[in-house]
Amino acid sequence: MPSIVDALFKLLALLNRLKLPHMLVGGFAVNYYGAPRATGDIDISILADSDNIEEFLSALKKNRFTFHKKDVLTLVKISNRFLIFDPSNIYRIDCWLPKTDFELKALDRRVKVKILGKTVFLPSVEDLILFKLLAGRAKDYEDLKWIIKRQINELDNKYLKFWSIALNVHHDLQKFLKA
Repeated sequence: MPSIVDALFKLLALLNRLKLPHMLVGGFAVNYYGAPRATGDIDISILADSDNIEEFLSALKKNRFTFHKKDVLTLVKISNRFLIFDPSNIYRIDCWLPKTDFELKALDRRVKVKILGKTVFLPSVEDLILFKLLAGRAKDYEDLKWIIKRQINELDNKYLKFWSIALNVHHDLQKFLKA
């Protein structure tokens, strides 16, 4: 049975071939910046829009990823997220479409790192913190504790302050920074 890492690297190879800007934004990013934790899915931000989505979906289909094409084409126009499944149909892949100024800025600021010997793109630690604050689930807050604990001396506080105010999460950020 293929692993989630196999599914991840297959997807990343496809995105790199298509030259689609992307970055991992979920559990894999948390594991890099914070404390290791299990993840059962792949969360990825992809700069896909109505101009390049057909090429992306065609490449996914050729590589045996599954999805509902009609739903994806609709969601690209009206939403910021759609689902695909890896070729084994075991692992869910949440594809996030950056649309807001913050999401596009985060994609521009993505960083190149090595995970399991492979080059991948992640959000900057500051942008991951902001994404977690925006999501606001208990799991996200637990992730935040570890990310901030491990990265506190590396943070660009000026950037965090600007965007946390703009995104209306500054009060929550301050609670985590003071903890």
